[in-house]
Amino acid sequence: MTYVAALGRGFGVLSTALANLGHNCNIVLQAESLMMAKERLIEQYGPVRYTIGTGCSGGSIVQNWVANAYPGIYQGLLTTCSYPDV
Repeated sequence: MTYVAALGRGFGVLSTALANLGHNCNIVLQAESLMMAKERLIEQYGPVRYTIGTGCSGGSIVQNWVANAYPGIYQGLLTTCSYPDV
């Protein structure tokens, strides 16, 4: 599903540049970046039911790392082009 399709169905969509392995390799900073973006979304639009992470390649690695290191940030992952050792 594209971001436009997700928005059309009532989902909120957000992205952070630091949630990509190509830009940043610090897991704490990656998780903090996500939490700050999520907090901003909640302040602007209200509570969210769940957070689903998605990413490809370096983005999928970050999604897996953050979900593993900080349980509860994500309620689901839709990763693609991931690596088996992640």
